[in-house]
Amino acid sequence: PSWSAIDVATPIGPVPHPRLGRVHAALAGGREAHSRIAVVERRDATTLVEVTIATGRPHQIRVHAAAAGHPLAGDPLYAPGGG
Repeated sequence: PSWSAIDVATPIGPVPHPRLGRVHAALAGGREAHSRIAVVERRDATTLVEVTIATGRPHQIRVHAAAAGHPLAGDPLYAPGGG
């Protein structure tokens, strides 16, 4: 990411999923959620970050990293955008 740290306040809520039935994702009408993502180390293909969560929503770190445009490496479920 181009930033050193970012605050993410994207709401999170349940959404339908074609194979899993339902997952938690970025959802405008979802529950309030807050995370702070800070870069610890930049690497060639990935970046190590520290995430501090102020709320405890299901999959919050995965959803907020994706919502910030940087999904977790190898995460098969959450794409950029958080859904």
